[in-house]
Amino acid sequence: MFSNLKINSRLIFSVFFFTYCLLMLGCSGNPAGPDPEEDPPEQKSLPWIDYLKSQIGVLANSMNGEAEACLGKRLLRPITVTGLTRTEYMTNYYERSNSTDARSALERERINRTLVYEGFLMPGDDYFSDRDSVFTNNVSGFYVPGTDSIYIIIADTAISIPSYFRYTLFHEYVHAIQDQYYNLTTIYKKRIQLTDNVVFSDSYYATNYLVEGEAEYAAILQQYKDAVGTYPTSFYSISAYLSDYKGFLDSLVLADHASGVRYISTLPFYWAYAYGPPAFKQMIDNNQWQRADSLFAHPPIKSREILNVDNYLAPSRENYMIEFSSFVDTLFLTRTVFDYDELGQIMTITLLREWGITDYFSLTQNLVSDRLVVAGNAEADTLSLYWYSYWQDSLSAARFAEAYVSIFEQKRNVVVIDSGVCFGLSDEITFHMEQSGNALIIMEGFPSEAGERYLSILKDLSVVAWPAGAAKAGRNMATPATCIDKGQRRGFLPRVPIR
Repeated sequence: MFSNLKINSRLIFSVFFFTYCLLMLGCSGNPAGPDPEEDPPEQKSLPWIDYLKSQIGVLANSMNGEAEACLGKRLLRPITVTGLTRTEYMTNYYERSNSTDARSALERERINRTLVYEGFLMPGDDYFSDRDSVFTNNVSGFYVPGTDSIYIIIADTAISIPSYFRYTLFHEYVHAIQDQYYNLTTIYKKRIQLTDNVVFSDSYYATNYLVEGEAEYAAILQQYKDAVGTYPTSFYSISAYLSDYKGFLDSLVLADHASGVRYISTLPFYWAYAYGPPAFKQMIDNNQWQRADSLFAHPPIKSREILNVDNYLAPSRENYMIEFSSFVDTLFLTRTVFDYDELGQIMTITLLREWGITDYFSLTQNLVSDRLVVAGNAEADTLSLYWYSYWQDSLSAARFAEAYVSIFEQKRNVVVIDSGVCFGLSDEITFHMEQSGNALIIMEGFPSEAGERYLSILKDLSVVAWPAGAAKAGRNMATPATCIDKGQRRGFLPRVPIR
């Protein structure tokens, strides 16, 4: 359906998506399913795993109306709920969803090299292994937009239905309601597909954090109601829980990182469940759920509008886009472009955290817009990076420049002598960083003979503002980058289901 979209290297999940409920979702509540020592009469003619699948339907029937009551919206059509074993999920959904984007060993290596060059991976890391290790075993359910179908995943050797499946189902019912009222496929496609036919990471995450934020927040409210008997009457009733929940999710990110999984494979996605719920809560202003209609009609465009909701709610809300096509067209004359993206606040945070920089929030909170390009020869063994960022003030640009020099020195094992040249252990590496007011230009690994020409083009880039009204009307946010339409850039990312 979205085969014409070009997906950037960090956008792990494509616009053609499933929605997931991670195993981390709360484990409180009454057990759903029989005592494993019992032998229910209706199970005598069924294998135990098939009986457990049938109990998923029983659980779903018992929850009819709960998500509708929480959101104040009735389902427009019935929802089908199906139980799957993890093997069935892996064979029939996860692997099948990736088959159309199968990569050769050479292409996988090019992708890994590019992500290493950008600083999101370390030499020897395999992005695909990281992705699979995180997103194959940590899924307990998903909703398929446009089908009115929920799937719940149980272990191949399960002896009962885990109690937290109640909230897995609740979460997915919220996605079903979202889909029936707002058309999730359209929301993801129209709100983040720009005129240059590229899906940028930052716009994707902003939209995804809204979608997951409502579903997770509603599930949290239901857990509260199950425990207390009523929904919370104010934000403060659950503010401590939301804070603890963010801490819990970040602990999972840290644990994965300690085991060798890079932040790029976890942080931007887990944070949808950490920062999405409180952001959604603030956006609907203390349970005025009818405001969700306006949110989904005009979703956040940048991650900075989720990580700091005041940026979204500001009366003079204004967003910016960097017009980059002229520069990329110039690169295409001699180079292959491997990545073309807007990182935004969330992915810039991911980069900073990967290199041990702890004040990542303060360093990125004033990032207005950016555009990054990585280009090289066809094998991606000779790469160059060009990153143009625009900040709210010159001090913010200068602070980030200082932090990025630290990253560059670590990832290239060099010492920066001046803004133009770095010296490593054995050879000279081209590097140029230049600040002009609120703009910061970073160039790495560029052909020395082309450095001045590239820098001149970057200095002439436009930072285009469009008024809040235009953004809320869903107008296009950038002029076409014709290089993308030439079909020379390969989308990095397999079509992986998302929650």
